[in-house]
Amino acid sequence: MNKQDTIKIFEQAISNQNFIMSRIRNSINNNRKEEIGDIVGEENKFGEVLYNKNLKYQNLLGSVIYDRIDKFYIQWKEKCEDIFKIYIKDITVTKRFKYNKLIGRDLDRAIGRFDDLNNTHQEMINLFNIALSRLNALSEDKFL
Repeated sequence: MNKQDTIKIFEQAISNQNFIMSRIRNSINNNRKEEIGDIVGEENKFGEVLYNKNLKYQNLLGSVIYDRIDKFYIQWKEKCEDIFKIYIKDITVTKRFKYNKLIGRDLDRAIGRFDDLNNTHQEMINLFNIALSRLNALSEDKFL
């Protein structure tokens, strides 16, 4: 795959991460638990890109950057799933979710977990910027 396409795929994965964050924020702030149901499973999309051997991100980014992104992605995904479990009884069901009845304490937990998730996401954004700089700096022949 060429340089432009590889960078574009990575940028789209980053955009998807940002989209998920905004949907979680909206669902918590506006008490719309169905919006959580719409994004369950989407938290795996970034991993599908990052771990795709054909895209060679581990080689292109170098082990230090790649490993840090991997570490924060795993934390980010776990924190997303923690929030999803507050709203949904069983997140492994892929069709029709049964939503939990939420009380004030649950909303407080969701807000606290979102704060943790947001901190992890900010770390990832910093790493994404470093990764994009690195990818843009590499010559075209590294991508082939």
